[in-house]
Amino acid sequence: MFNETQIKNIEILKSAAKKAGITNPLSINAFLSIIYKESGFIPQTEKSYRNTPNDRIRRIFAATRNLSDDQLNAIKQNDIQFFDLVYLKNPGLGNKYPGDGYKYRGRGYNQITGRANYEYLSKKLGIDLVNNPDLLNQPEIAARAAAIYFIDRFLNNAGKLKYYNAKNINDFKTIDDAVLAFFHANAGWGKSFEAIKADVTGGLAKAMEISKQISTFIKDNPGKSGIFFIALILLGLFVWLIFFK
Repeated sequence: MFNETQIKNIEILKSAAKKAGITNPLSINAFLSIIYKESGFIPQTEKSYRNTPNDRIRRIFAATRNLSDDQLNAIKQNDIQFFDLVYLKNPGLGNKYPGDGYKYRGRGYNQITGRANYEYLSKKLGIDLVNNPDLLNQPEIAARAAAIYFIDRFLNNAGKLKYYNAKNINDFKTIDDAVLAFFHANAGWGKSFEAIKADVTGGLAKAMEISKQISTFIKDNPGKSGIFFIALILLGLFVWLIFFK
């Protein structure tokens, strides 16, 4: 199902999530599902859109919808111009200077974007991501950043969480509600519930599908901590059979 690198990174992500305060198994599953949808459990920089069909670009980026095909074909050949077009003037991202859209394009496990997010995570992590944005692609740093990002996104957003029958990040009762909420948080709470459900990019459907596989994988692969716990039980049973039976 997953390769060796992905499995290793899943363990790093699970550990970071639990340390940050994500403890509900449904929430951890949803966290991982969004990560998979964004990066396949491999932290990476947002790819160029040079070869992406224009209709898909328009579905993803509202800033491109008024451009003709000729205009869009021209601008998407220049990555700096393209990312500045779609990210520089987005008020929620905090980009300030020409080139910021490109410099602070998506990175890490969940494609964290925008100068404001890089500045905020620099303070939270104690790492200078503003001047060294590619550090966000290191697995351990990326995992901590993703966990902090989601924890903070869920704080003080009870008004949005009511759509998902929850009061906080660990209050989900179904996997569907959890994945929907994490998808909404990652996309931005400014988007309406209806827009999230519409799933124009297909990302939600991808996250929902992988959540089922992740659930099975986590059960079948308890990870290092689970294996250690099982080993202790077996050792205890062995000792009991030797000395007490």
